Amino acid sequence: MKTALPSAFLILPASLLCMALSEGYDAASSVTSCHGRNQLSYVLAPSSSTVGDVIRVAMNIGAGAIDSGTALTVRRMRFDLSCDSSSTGIDCAEGGPVVSYQGDLTTTCPSVTFTSSHAVGDTLPNQVVFTSSSPIRIPAGTESYCHLEFNIRIEAGGSGGGPDAIKQIAGLNAATGDGVCDTTPPLSCGTTSAGQICLGPDCHTTATTCEIFEELSYPSAPNRLAVGTILRPRITLGAGHNSGASSTHINRFRFNLDCSSSDFGLTCADDGPVVSYQGGITSDCGVTWSASHAPGDMLPNQVVFTPSRTVVIPPDSPEFCSLEFNVRVEARSNDATPDQVEQVCGFDAASGDASCDAEAPSASGDADLGFLGLTPVCDDGNACNGLEVSDENGVCLAGTPLDCDDANSCTTDQCDPAQGCTHFGNGSCRANPKEPGYWKRLCRTSVSGDSLTLQDVDCINNACTFSSIATIEDLCARLDPEPPSDKCEKAEAQYMALMLNVCRGRLADAAATHSRCDRSTTIGEARAVVDTLLCDPARDSAKCSQALCVDAGIDSGTPFR
Repeated sequence: MKTALPSAFLILPASLLCMALSEGYDAASSVTSCHGRNQLSYVLAPSSSTVGDVIRVAMNIGAGAIDSGTALTVRRMRFDLSCDSSSTGIDCAEGGPVVSYQGDLTTTCPSVTFTSSHAVGDTLPNQVVFTSSSPIRIPAGTESYCHLEFNIRIEAGGSGGGPDAIKQIAGLNAATGDGVCDTTPPLSCGTTSAGQICLGPDCHTTATTCEIFEELSYPSAPNRLAVGTILRPRITLGAGHNSGASSTHINRFRFNLDCSSSDFGLTCADDGPVVSYQGGITSDCGVTWSASHAPGDMLPNQVVFTPSRTVVIPPDSPEFCSLEFNVRVEARSNDATPDQVEQVCGFDAASGDASCDAEAPSASGDADLGFLGLTPVCDDGNACNGLEVSDENGVCLAGTPLDCDDANSCTTDQCDPAQGCTHFGNGSCRANPKEPGYWKRLCRTSVSGDSLTLQDVDCINNACTFSSIATIEDLCARLDPEPPSDKCEKAEAQYMALMLNVCRGRLADAAATHSRCDRSTTIGEARAVVDTLLCDPARDSAKCSQALCVDAGIDSGTPFR
């Protein structure tokens, strides 16, 4: 489905369906869009007119495709009496008091009447607003539903369109909700068409349509995005059936990184530092694109993409080319929808971002809207029952309760909701060291609730001698001297037992000790001596024998006083 630029729309790519946008939202829908149709024409007008002529204007309205909806409801229509040549949007800059409204308002729209904001003869304000007596419901896909007609009079020579032409704009304004589709959430539609009244021999009175297609999608994004996710928006550009077989010219494209949920305009209010631009531009439009932002920028909120030259799109080319780039979710949304990020993109008519090269050039300045679903915050604040996480559809799943058993009979295991697992010495093992044989048994099986764990590996890694040990298998290998008669291998096995006794709380570094092999007065000092001896690259049999003497006495419990 391609989206006409004059229709402000919400696009939910297939990968981002299950967001709680509102109650009753159809999670099976992949795209939500609102397309309106509008055609300006001059009824039986001559090719060229003069000052004082009265001309009858017709404004035809209809509805295009409406995904996730069935109808467009129109409440107002707008007509700009004269426009400056540099202005192509529905709120165009006034071209001077050269045209007056003359009434005689009729309509073919069923069961309604229209009132006008202007009295007969008014030239100001420049925009005439026609309001229906009741909403006009137009079924989706009804390109030409009904029309409105009225008279205008030429009061002076052209100014905005040049001395020989008066430029005019008609349509619906998305910002004021002139036309709204019955989608969820309801989406406003903005659509314009342009015309010119000729006053000289070198032009002719005509009206044009300029249908620019644009599709926003997130092809590879998951259903829900976590903070830190990098995703790649794709903007597909194209053109519809423009009158006069005119081509569409793209000079710029705009993308708002994150918008407040209360503002879906092209210059939407920033939701805060929620999404950053990350570069990586690619395109198959036959041009290169530059961005107003550097990778990592979050401000200003709107990124402006400019092609190296104007992109010219032939009419009836709904999928002409595309532009892709990277963005990164930096934080949760700050507005009333914390689990979703709203992004708005499109063309600004006032800046000449896009237009058609018809005799009466026109452009649209409406915006497209996309939503990114964020993984909800599921954590209940209780570490003991595990970390609750969201699945890909945004449903919170229960966490896995913590297993706080540290396989150490010397500690009492508890779980604190704020901290998680905690372990306290229970006093049952104090000053009760085990010799290497006990720890070797633990390499084969559990003994009285004791087992070797990776916590033991992490603890003994603090010793220089055992800094290379990464697994329980490595630890057990050092408990088994090879060859058995090697003094250094035996010293390492005895030192491993000493380290495990300290790590397990069976010995305390501050505990007093004495040894005939060195002058250490505490177990901590004795460990430092042994580690220095065994970690020495130049160690020899004498040093290993001294180390063995120190730690063997401690492990056997004999050096305590």
